[in-house]
Amino acid sequence: MDKIRGEADHVLVLNGGDNVSGKNDKEWLRQSYFLMDLLTEMGMDAVALQGTDMRMGLEDLKGYEKAGLPLICANLLDEDGKAPFPGWKTFQLGDEKVGVLSVTDKTAQRGGFMPEGYYWGEIDEAIEKGVAELKAEDCDQIVLLFGGRRNNAVAAAEALTGVDLIYYGNSSSSLKTPIITDDGARVLVAGNRGKDFGEITLTRLADGSVDYSDFTIHELDGAYPHDEQMQERVDAFLAEAGERKKREKLIKELARKQSENESTEAFTGTDACKRCHIREYDIWASHPHANAMVSLEDEFEENNPECIGCHVTGWEQPGGYGMDQRNNQMLASVQCEACHGYGTLHDRAGAIMTAARNSCTSCHDQEFSPDFDFEKYWARIEH
Repeated sequence: MDKIRGEADHVLVLNGGDNVSGKNDKEWLRQSYFLMDLLTEMGMDAVALQGTDMRMGLEDLKGYEKAGLPLICANLLDEDGKAPFPGWKTFQLGDEKVGVLSVTDKTAQRGGFMPEGYYWGEIDEAIEKGVAELKAEDCDQIVLLFGGRRNNAVAAAEALTGVDLIYYGNSSSSLKTPIITDDGARVLVAGNRGKDFGEITLTRLADGSVDYSDFTIHELDGAYPHDEQMQERVDAFLAEAGERKKREKLIKELARKQSENESTEAFTGTDACKRCHIREYDIWASHPHANAMVSLEDEFEENNPECIGCHVTGWEQPGGYGMDQRNNQMLASVQCEACHGYGTLHDRAGAIMTAARNSCTSCHDQEFSPDFDFEKYWARIEH
């Protein structure tokens, strides 16, 4: 990118979206945030939004937009039909004005990550409106970033008038020879999961026509020198990922070791408690204790042995958090049994309240809660 920007008078750097992993894995999501950070720093001119990008959530995507990442999508709409992001952007490049429009084909999206209250509008309507607006702004060239598959992109290109270049983003392979429609629109893609970088040059000729260069696919392999600063950041990220994997393994080992101790009791989870204690459950569910694990996950610290004990139930106890995936789902966050003890020890004689009161300071200590006062804290969660 730096080389192209240094050699050409006018450059647009566009990204077709689908930058957030659709895999149900926190490490992949962390990698997606890292990628979005780098895209913001590299200075993209326009970045399309696709289905998996929604996994990041509107609030975080808006945060990236505020930080300078130019996200666009004309057919991501709320219940009132309003778009939370611009549908297009225009650029004055010398004497030429270029419009870049983005739409996403809902039939090609996967993962079910759409935020509540939002939906993908009809692409035909969005494209027609966007092209009309860009033509009204006297754009000389219009580029469409199409979040969909090749056959749908080609079909859209053949049905369109007024669009000069279409880049579609749902592809794992690059298209070295553009598809050209009867109207002269070019359909392009540089895929290979971010390892290919496409380049095309447009030149206005003396007779007013536009000459399109060949579409060059830069395969970002060993032939391209690494940017040292960027490589250092990638290496640091990978090293952190390695440490997180070690922590995850350590947590499992510690949990198994603790469970080697014999116990006739067992954790039952909040689902068992709420069968009788509905009012108490509702109070708990509205309190930060119920989302204690989320606060760790937001910081990608859910596998930090130094933190996890105060964000889950039964840590370092036989049968407690950390044994396996099912166990972790049942005992994540600070639940009833984190304070009252094993569900199988259910006691109606009052001892259960004494146990709960004594448990508070195991986490709310001088280091993390120096102002802890039982009466004041209890008033927040009294049940």
